[in-house]
Amino acid sequence: MENFELIKYVLLSLFLVFLFGKALGNIIENFTSGFRKNSGSQKNKIDLDTLIRQKEQILRTQEGLVGPPAHARNENHRKKSPTLKAYQLSFKEASANNNKSTIEDLTKSLELFDNLQWGDGPIFNTLSKKIKETYAITIDPTIILNHFKIIFEKGILISNDKTYLYNEIKETIIFTTLLHQLYRESQQQVGDLLNKLSSTASTTTKCYALAFEVFILRDMKSSDQEIFENLSINHDFSLLKRINSKEIEKSLNHFIFNKKKKELEKSKSFFTKIGMEAQLISSIIPFKDLDNFSTLNDALEIFSLPKESTIDEVKKRYKQLALLRHPDKLAGKKIPEELKKQAHKNFTILQKAYDIIKSEI
Repeated sequence: MENFELIKYVLLSLFLVFLFGKALGNIIENFTSGFRKNSGSQKNKIDLDTLIRQKEQILRTQEGLVGPPAHARNENHRKKSPTLKAYQLSFKEASANNNKSTIEDLTKSLELFDNLQWGDGPIFNTLSKKIKETYAITIDPTIILNHFKIIFEKGILISNDKTYLYNEIKETIIFTTLLHQLYRESQQQVGDLLNKLSSTASTTTKCYALAFEVFILRDMKSSDQEIFENLSINHDFSLLKRINSKEIEKSLNHFIFNKKKKELEKSKSFFTKIGMEAQLISSIIPFKDLDNFSTLNDALEIFSLPKESTIDEVKKRYKQLALLRHPDKLAGKKIPEELKKQAHKNFTILQKAYDIIKSEI
C-alpha cells in the first residue's frame, strides 16, 4: 500500500514537472523570437543610419571637410573655445533671423573648425594647391592645419568682436602659413617664398628678408634709429637672432589682425608693404667691394647683367636700380648719418657703372 502511494506521488510530480517545463519553454521561445525580430529591426535601422551618415559625409567632403558633422561636435572642446562659442552664437542668431546665406557660411566655418579635432582633409590640400599656384612654393597640408590651430586657439578670428566669413578664414589660414614660412626663410636670407616676394618687389632676397625683420622689430616697439643702427652693422645676418622666439610669435600674430583697420590683414597688401620697405633698405645696403672698378665686366656685375646684354636692357635695369637706390627715399626717415652717406655712395657708384656701360656697348 505504501509503495502504491509513493508511485502515485512520483507520477504526479513528473506530470507537474512536465507541465511546468512546457510552459517555461513557450515563454523562452516567445522571448527569443521577439528578440530576433527586434535585432533584425535594429540592424535595419543601423544600416539606414549608416547610409545617411555616409551620404552626409560625401556632401561634406565635396566642401573639403572631414570628421563628424556639426551636430556631433565634442562638447568639452566647444565649451573651452571662445572662437567656437562666438561662431555658435552667431549661428543661433542667424537661425533665429532665418538668414539663409549667413547660416550657410557659418555652417561651413563650423565644419572647418571640426578639422582641428579630426585631422587633415581635402580643404587643406586645396589651400596647399592655392599657395603653390600663387607663390610657387609647396607646403604640406598638415603644416597648414597646424597654423590654423594658431589663429583658432589665439582667438584671432574674433579679435574684432565679430565672426568672419568662410572665405576670409581660408585667406587668413594661408596668410598665417606664409608668415611663418617667411620668418623661417628670413633667418637664412634664402628660400622659395623669399625669392618670389623679392622678385615681385624688384629687390634682393637679402633686402626683403631684412625688411620683414624690420617690421617685426617695429612691432616690438624698437625705434627706427635703433633698427637702422643695427642694420648698418649686421646687414649680412638676421636682425632677430637675439630675440626671444615667443616675442616673435606674438608679433606674427599681431600682423594677422590689422589693429588700425580693425580687420584681418590681407596677405597681398602686407607683402606689398614689406616690399616697399625692402626697396628703401636697398638704397643703404652697400654694393659689392667695387669702389675702384673701371671695366665693363665690373659695371655689369653691379647691374647684375650678363656680358651679352643690350643697351636697352641696361637702360631698363638702370631705371630699376636708380628707383631702388635713390637717396631721396631716406628723406624724413630716422636713419643714422652713416647709412645716408652710404646711400649717396651707392648712387654715385651706380651712375659711374652706367656711364662705363654706355661708353663700352
